Amino acid sequence: MSSTTQSKTLQKGLFGMALPIFGEFMLNMSVPVFDALFLSQVSDQAAASVGAVMPWFSMAIVFFSATA
Repeated sequence: MSSTTQSKTLQKGLFGMALPIFGEFMLNMSVPVFDALFLSQVSDQAAASVGAVMPWFSMAIVFFSATA
């Protein structure tokens, strides 16, 4: 196998692994947004409480994703 073919295979393998990880990360980060959206139908106070917790939730996701 030539080095060019091996390099293309390696790039496809890395992209193939990174795409599902990126998708999972985006889904995890969208959970508080959808929580606030759905809770805004209940009351403004409920949506505001989720909005106040959202930065902490996002930091926890990033921290635990990095340590996993």
